[in-house]
Amino acid sequence: MTTLKLDQVSKLFRSTSRGGGFTPALRKVSFELKPGEVISLIGESGSGKTTIGRVLLRLTKPTSGTVTFDGKDIASYSGRGLKDYYRQVQGVFQDPFSSYNPIYRADRVFELIRGTYFQKMTDAEWDAKLEGALDAVALNPGDVLGKYPHQLSGGQQQRLLIARALLLDVKFLVADEIISMLDASTRVDILNLLVKLKRQGLAILFVTHDLSLGNYVSDKEWSEKVDAALDAVALNPPDVLGKYPHQLSGGQQQRLLIARALLLDVKVLIADEIISMLDASTRVDVLNLLVKLKRQGLAILFVTHDLSLGNYVSDRTIILRHGAIVEMGATDKIFGNPQHDYTKMLLTAVPELHKKWQHKPLSPDVLSANGASTAVASSNGKAATALAHASMLDEITHAEQVVKRDLRAVFGGGRAVASGKSQVAVALEPPALHEFEPDHLVAEPE
Repeated sequence: MTTLKLDQVSKLFRSTSRGGGFTPALRKVSFELKPGEVISLIGESGSGKTTIGRVLLRLTKPTSGTVTFDGKDIASYSGRGLKDYYRQVQGVFQDPFSSYNPIYRADRVFELIRGTYFQKMTDAEWDAKLEGALDAVALNPGDVLGKYPHQLSGGQQQRLLIARALLLDVKFLVADEIISMLDASTRVDILNLLVKLKRQGLAILFVTHDLSLGNYVSDKEWSEKVDAALDAVALNPPDVLGKYPHQLSGGQQQRLLIARALLLDVKVLIADEIISMLDASTRVDVLNLLVKLKRQGLAILFVTHDLSLGNYVSDRTIILRHGAIVEMGATDKIFGNPQHDYTKMLLTAVPELHKKWQHKPLSPDVLSANGASTAVASSNGKAATALAHASMLDEITHAEQVVKRDLRAVFGGGRAVASGKSQVAVALEPPALHEFEPDHLVAEPE
């Protein structure tokens, strides 16, 4: 297997400071680049990443250490040997504009290649080869050939330079900050092009200061990892990759976001109302996916206003009201034996498909002076809580009264009970939780 290998490579530059001496740019760097692999070289300015690229291209001579290509020290190349080396190892650099002479047409870079490497090729053969290289970088010959550099975009100029490298049938490409001067949309196009070339067997040293770009393009198993994440959320890669958002259904978009989290090997997923905007059948698919991921060891905080969904997917349930926990515990206990009035009200508010909905107004006696619910007698003589039978609209009315009460306590008024920081403390104090049974806590009435 052909490899490009650095072995204990160091480089010292003479210091420009008044004291003189030397500044180390590289210190015993060792790694190897194999066919079809992308390695990201990531670091801030002055970290030595560009120096490595120049050493690989023999533009800078190392102070010590060796660079070998297919087992041979590249320092030994000269004449035809060096020419053959550059036919297989090429570089594309940060500023595409500086690679062109503004008084010549941009495709002159191709003619220089032809004059050096393909002198015996006929015009027809050369045109076919050039068209193939341009097609590989998604350029239309009519859009770029015969144009001056100022007539081309930065993305087009950078693609032309990559096409120039492909004309040589290169095996290794040093891509030194090749997208840092391009706009965002063009960056994505160039990155996807590099991924495509990698899949075709090109080895790439991707030099960048941007960790996210390095992560996007460099992992030699990235494609397999993406495919595995998509498979975990029951998506077929060709159905979603390369598509615009408007070309995907809501369920596909939501599954993609879950797959994105899985790519990071997350241990905890916060799922905040993730199915509230999906249709019924898609909801079931996503819920079943969450159950599947839970069984595989993923911890999930499932945030929802829909009790039936929470019951379907969760092991434990927490009921919140006005920012405080009013009941929590094992899901089967919360749903099977609810104790807090608010939990009971939520459960009675869940629609039953076989029954017509009936509005049951809030009793005038339901609120005490402090906003707590008051038990009233039902027609059969048994004590019942009006909140347990109230509609959601009635609960909102009650919530407004509680909020107004707390605001009066904080900002003053006839019901203010304290001053300064103590007022805030009173308003923020949650109701105490007590154990009703094992793994089942219930808050005191407010």
